[in-house]
Amino acid sequence: MAVPMGHDEASIEALLAAAGEGLASAVVFAPAAAVGETAAKLGRPLPPEIGVVDAETEEEAARLAVRSVSSGECTMLMK
Repeated sequence: MAVPMGHDEASIEALLAAAGEGLASAVVFAPAAAVGETAAKLGRPLPPEIGVVDAETEEEAARLAVRSVSSGECTMLMK
């Protein structure tokens, strides 16, 4: 699943829960530093099932996320 600008706590918590249950893998398209900061704030490292593509703006994140679904890298777009 492709998650543009999914660096907020609610998104990271949901992705961690889904990955932990083996329900989904995801790629977060957002500022990589912000994703890392949120995971650290939650006290949980990102598992291998959650990838991060550094995207500094909402427009860039959306474009890259849609491209990942169009190319088949991700199966769905979330958010």
